[in-house]
Amino acid sequence: MIFEHYWPLVLLALVPLLAWIRRSTVVDLSARHLQLSLLIRSGLIALLAMALMQPTLLRSSARVATVYLLDISQSVSPAAVQDGLTWIRKTDSAGGSSSSRFLAFGANSLAFDTPEELAKVPVSSKPQPGAIDQSGTALASALDHAARSFPPDYVKHLVLLSDGNANSGDIGAALEHLRLENIHVYTRSLAARCPPR
Repeated sequence: MIFEHYWPLVLLALVPLLAWIRRSTVVDLSARHLQLSLLIRSGLIALLAMALMQPTLLRSSARVATVYLLDISQSVSPAAVQDGLTWIRKTDSAGGSSSSRFLAFGANSLAFDTPEELAKVPVSSKPQPGAIDQSGTALASALDHAARSFPPDYVKHLVLLSDGNANSGDIGAALEHLRLENIHVYTRSLAARCPPR
């Protein structure tokens, strides 16, 4: 069990104060009733402190979901894309995930259920429906798309295969969203395309 905050432990300092107040009370109650009253009030303060600490119980799970996010923009060399596809097939077939999804991205992103569908993704040099626009690299929106692709109540692993060149979107905000969703991100570098001489 882990706790988000520890400042509520200060509330436990009220327990000795309650004991002191019980000794100096002028209420006409028996000692047994006063002791029971102190016990109940102390318990309530302890429970309140515990709730404010925001405890989280961690447990292991065999339900792992993996989303593979492959950069197929023009900045990535075709050989690197093929190597990435081969690596994805090999890694996914090795198992370890209860659920897998495959996303390709450039200026937009598309999701697929199998690596074979990912390998056949249509590409274009301009925006077209049902195709990846290779003219840009919208890494931030691809990360958001990947975050929405996970099934609920699974341990979430995101594997990003990219050259790291992004030219649109707020990557910092996308990474913060992944952190808040408790998505573990793993990266594999792809070779960038060599500029023409």
